[in-house]
Amino acid sequence: FLQVIKIALSIELKEQMGVQNILDREHELTTIVFEKLSEIDNLKLLAPNHEDRLGIFSFYIDNAHYNLIVKLLNDRFGIQTRGGC
Repeated sequence: FLQVIKIALSIELKEQMGVQNILDREHELTTIVFEKLSEIDNLKLLAPNHEDRLGIFSFYIDNAHYNLIVKLLNDRFGIQTRGGC
C-alpha cells in the first residue's frame, strides 16, 4: 500500500515540476559532470564525443581496480555505480 502512495506522490511531483524542467536540469547536470570527468588525469571516458547523453557515464581509471573505484564512489560519495561488464 505504501508503494502506491509513493508512486502517486512521484507522479504528482513530476507534473508540478514539469517534464521540460526536469529534462533541462538533467542536461545541465550531465554537462557539468562531463566537463569535470574530462579534467581528471588517468580517467578515460568511454564515448567522449557523445555529449548529448543520458546521465550515465562509462569510464575507467588507469592503474586502479574497478572494484576500488566502485567502493569509493558508493561509500564516500553515495554515487551508485556498477563495475565491470
